[in-house]
Amino acid sequence: MADLLATNWSDSTKRHLLNQHTILEYFCQKSNPFYDSTCNNEVCKMQRQDMSYTKNMTGVEYDLLHMQDPYLFIIRKQYRESPSSIIPLNFYSIVDGFVYQCPDLLSIINSRLTQCINEVEQAYTAFSKQTVYRPLEGNVWSFEEKLQRQTQLDAHNDSSLYQRQAVDILLKELVKKFPIEAMYKPREGQLVQNGAGDGSAAPPTSSLPQ
Repeated sequence: MADLLATNWSDSTKRHLLNQHTILEYFCQKSNPFYDSTCNNEVCKMQRQDMSYTKNMTGVEYDLLHMQDPYLFIIRKQYRESPSSIIPLNFYSIVDGFVYQCPDLLSIINSRLTQCINEVEQAYTAFSKQTVYRPLEGNVWSFEEKLQRQTQLDAHNDSSLYQRQAVDILLKELVKKFPIEAMYKPREGQLVQNGAGDGSAAPPTSSLPQ
């Protein structure tokens, strides 16, 4: 069952010929892994009888249940007990010529439960790594500490080594062109001796013409 749910089949030579009259013939090929060659459809084919004759037989058969011609067809595998009584066994979807087995309810539930269990295990593993032991507090969460470290690491990784080297070179060139000492050198006439000759700096005078 599990292998068939992960399998698909198609016949590239007949995919473009699908309609409500040819779909059962397309499905009922022995190369199709979903097809049971012991079914009533195969018996009618071997006896060159019309497929409607299967209603007068008992056993496994395939029937067209639904269609959206020419892209989607639903085939039902069923066990016929009488002309008016059948037991559904499986359903198959044919999408653009590709045949898939429709999953049963048990397979869907098992798949969902397995996925939920995997998610819970991953969450438990992730949370178990977020605890630290402190002598005064015991086991505590360490989300804030790790978040701060991660933020600092992300900030450091925002720039590449090439970018940091390029910025360093640019800063060195700017320092050569505009030395820091020259930026703070007093202008001529800014320092004057006051009347007492104590060498203190006088307030800067305006350089505008009087």
